[in-house]
This record gives sequence, structure tokens and C-alpha cells, in this order.
Amino acid sequence: MSLILRANLRQKCLIYFGDTKNLRYSYPCVNYNKNYVKRAVHNDHKYSQEKVSEIYHGILKSKVRNLKIFSLGTTACTIAIQPFFITNCSTLDSIIGIVGSIVFTMFSIFITVLLHIITRRYVTYIYYDSERDKYLATTYSLFLRENKIEFTPADVALPKINAMITTCFIKGKPLLFDENYFNDYSHYQKIMGFDKPIDYKLSNPNLDNVTIKKDFSEKTK
Repeated sequence: MSLILRANLRQKCLIYFGDTKNLRYSYPCVNYNKNYVKRAVHNDHKYSQEKVSEIYHGILKSKVRNLKIFSLGTTACTIAIQPFFITNCSTLDSIIGIVGSIVFTMFSIFITVLLHIITRRYVTYIYYDSERDKYLATTYSLFLRENKIEFTPADVALPKINAMITTCFIKGKPLLFDENYFNDYSHYQKIMGFDKPIDYKLSNPNLDNVTIKKDFSEKTK
């Protein structure tokens, strides 16, 4: 009887370990399939990212960034020490010191704002999305965050007169970039509309004919 029980127990153990062995082999297969799916999704994401390429890098990017950091830091320090300085001047009854402190703080804020107004139009990067045929330009905000402007050549307008710190208007915003730092000059021509045929018709011919007829009729009188 004991031999029968031992044989039965042995058979159950073999079945159990056999199932465990199958489970052990099947678990790596599940993990492998899961990792394969993750890799596939990641590769697809990288593939979609590869369609966006950098075509322009502003050479003054680091200088503009460092200048804004210095300006913001100076303004922050000036505002931070303002209460302490005014308190000491009030203790000493120095009206000139209080007025000078306020003027210096306002001047520091004015310089920071003026610097932002000048540099906010400077383009740091331009990217091209070949899949959607669109461009993406980045600029710095007041606190050095990236402002992104997505546009097409149809959104670009050239200034009527040569502006000193404006290359073109994109969606009504004046932007500044240098044509010499494009990786592919054809993109600059496409953005500025120089790839289109030039319209040599500078005036309305019908209006010119009316003017000529009017002048001729006045001379014949």
C-alpha cells in the first residue's frame, strides 16, 4: 500500500514540476514579446522623430542666452536687496539714498525688458518636418523658455523696407535669422519665397493706360 502511495505521489510531483517547467519557459517568452513590442514602439517613435531635421542654428544663441541670464540675475538681486537698502536708508533718514535705490531698480528692470524686446525675435533653431512640409522656429521668452512657432512659407511676409533687426514676419511676428547659417540654403529660399518666379509687373497696366490717356487729352486741349 505504501509503495502505491509513493508511486502516486511521485507521479503528481512529476506532473507539478513539469507544469512549472513549462511555466518557467513560457514566462521569458511573454517578457520577450513584451520587450519586443516596446522596442518596436520605440523604434517607430525614433523613426517619426527622424523626419524632423534641424536646418538652422543661430550662432548668437549662447551669447543671447548668457546676456539674458546676466540681466535677469542682476535684476533679481537688485529687487532682492531693495527692502534691506530702503530700510537702512530710512533709518539714516537718507531720502537721496531711497530715491537712488528706486531709480536704480527701475533702470535695471527697464534694461531687462528692453533687452528682451530686442532679443525675443532672434531665432535660435529652425526645424523642418518633411512629412507635413512645415517649419518650426524657436525663440527665447523673457525667462529663457522656448517659444515655438510652427509655420509654412505661406505664413511668411517680407518687410516693406529693410529693417535692422527683422528678417521677415512669420504669422505677424517679426523674426531675425541669418541666411549664412542654414544647413541647406534651399530652405532659406523657400521660407523667404525666393524660389518663386519674380513678378516684374510693378504696377497696374490698366491704371497706367488711364493715366497716359488723361495726360494726352490734357496736352491736346
